[in-house]
Amino acid sequence: MFLNIKKLDAQQAMTIDSLYNLSSETLAPPDLLVQGRFYYRTNSLAKGHPYLISNAFTLGKVFIKDNSFADVPLLIDLDQNEIIMRYEINNAVRLVLLSESSFDSIKVFNFTFLSKKMLPSNFNISFPQLIYDGSLKLIRDYDKDFISMYNNQRPFGSYSDLRSKLIVISSEKAIPLRRKKSLYQLTDNIKALRDLMEKNKIKFRKASDDQLRLIMQLIDKRS
Repeated sequence: MFLNIKKLDAQQAMTIDSLYNLSSETLAPPDLLVQGRFYYRTNSLAKGHPYLISNAFTLGKVFIKDNSFADVPLLIDLDQNEIIMRYEINNAVRLVLLSESSFDSIKVFNFTFLSKKMLPSNFNISFPQLIYDGSLKLIRDYDKDFISMYNNQRPFGSYSDLRSKLIVISSEKAIPLRRKKSLYQLTDNIKALRDLMEKNKIKFRKASDDQLRLIMQLIDKRS
């Protein structure tokens, strides 16, 4: 079921026709979503899978301009850098790619992912998870590859482990954060940053998203 979340007027009279139209909007995939190509998985016999976190469809929310659609079954293919939507129509299952141009962001696994159209076009970013959104943006970019090496254990090849990297978006610049010292180029008050990380027992390489947001809030105030 796809739910198009809109504000409804409590005083609005619901006629038989309007109830029918509302049920049609609710139960069928909206035209705003179904704009992409059909999805076909490559290297389906390979060991492992190309998907983010889970190889099962997970209910998420899709945001398109002023509309949001809840309970959309989503799957994220990191090898092809595609988001797949599953829906049923006329008792047939369809797997459709969400076009980058058709959505602004999605929320799944309690993470928010941006469409690449929301970032400068010259950035080489595969699949950006938004961690912090202020005058600076902090994103985590995820990646997986198909490994075309074949042996008895992997006769059809395999997929790499999940990788990720942190990137700060500042104006038209993308600044990779590879280590704690990478944060120092973002602030003039390194002592305050060190004190914050020590007080909250933050280890950069093991920092949670909440801890990273705390760091970015400090940097944003002093940038």
